[in-house]
Amino acid sequence: MAWFRSKRRTPNGPTPVATIYTRPGCGLCREAEHLVIQVFGSAATRLVNIEEQPDLEAAYVFRVPVVVIDGEIVAEGRVTRSDLEAWRRAHGR
Repeated sequence: MAWFRSKRRTPNGPTPVATIYTRPGCGLCREAEHLVIQVFGSAATRLVNIEEQPDLEAAYVFRVPVVVIDGEIVAEGRVTRSDLEAWRRAHGR
């Protein structure tokens, strides 16, 4: 899987890229997407449907949503705003 970084910059470096591993019909995934967009913005948010890739489905089927920011798993299952904001504070973004 190719990782990418946003070219937008914050005072402390590039805008973090949040990837949400999701699947169709997942209510928790929709909630996680909404929270990630609130905290990081839509331009920095990427959705990946695990059902389109067998290796991802095997890894995440019982864990979705899984929020990965700049390659680091930040939260899975029930994602909270405090999970995301804690990552931002810890990384100075």
